[in-house]
Amino acid sequence: MKNFCRLAAAAVACLALCSCAIGPGFSGFGERSANRGNLEKLKHNMTKAEVLAVMGEPLSKEKYHQENVWFYYTDWQWADGSVTSDECTPLVFENGKLAGWGHPYLKETRQRDWR
Repeated sequence: MKNFCRLAAAAVACLALCSCAIGPGFSGFGERSANRGNLEKLKHNMTKAEVLAVMGEPLSKEKYHQENVWFYYTDWQWADGSVTSDECTPLVFENGKLAGWGHPYLKETRQRDWR
């Protein structure tokens, strides 16, 4: 029984340490779940203020951040402590309104801009 308690305590400690390793200003797995659920509340043509009210602040310190493309952490893929663009859902704004979201939409938008 003592070994089981020690093992359980070690597992809890390990989880706590791993969740803290993501980095400052990042709330981790709870944020990912909340963001995924909030995506269902989005509607086309929402203003940036309306999107902020639903989703909260987007990631902004990452190198892939753009003024008219906001990224939200939604899909954990790498255990490296970094949040990469493939772990996020992009929200694309055109003329201050939400035009679409998701990597397929972002790719389509970029291809359209190159034509």
